[in-house]
Amino acid sequence: MKEIDKKLEEDEPGIMGMVGKGNSKKYTGAMVMIQISGKQVKVLIDSGACETLIARSWVEYLGLKKMIDEDIEAPDNLRGVDGEFLGVKGAILLKMNISGKEVKWRMWVADKMIILLIIGNDFHDGRSVIDYPRLTWRYEEVDMLMTIERRQ
Repeated sequence: MKEIDKKLEEDEPGIMGMVGKGNSKKYTGAMVMIQISGKQVKVLIDSGACETLIARSWVEYLGLKKMIDEDIEAPDNLRGVDGEFLGVKGAILLKMNISGKEVKWRMWVADKMIILLIIGNDFHDGRSVIDYPRLTWRYEEVDMLMTIERRQ
């Protein structure tokens, strides 16, 4: 692990401080492009998120609001990075195109999200690898380029 940390720090000075220790001025995220309903969407590949979440506004934009299952018992304890509750009120089963591979996945629909879609550990579990030194996300043997984005 120290080898990876060292390589990351050489390639991107200061990144380990942001990723490993946090930083009140900079936020880092591993982003990839996928398709949902024929629309390109930039998603956050989040190894710190326990669940996969989609913004209700994005579901509505895609014209898929009627597909939200609000009868399913949603977790009431999902919080954002700021500690605020995300307002999860249902789930949706969506088809995603990940580098040419069609994937169906159930995700929670949240009212209070800044990012359109967060792919969490429920999705990663045994299926994907986030490779920071190579800036790739491998999903079921398919590599996708990812970008590390910062906001100040």
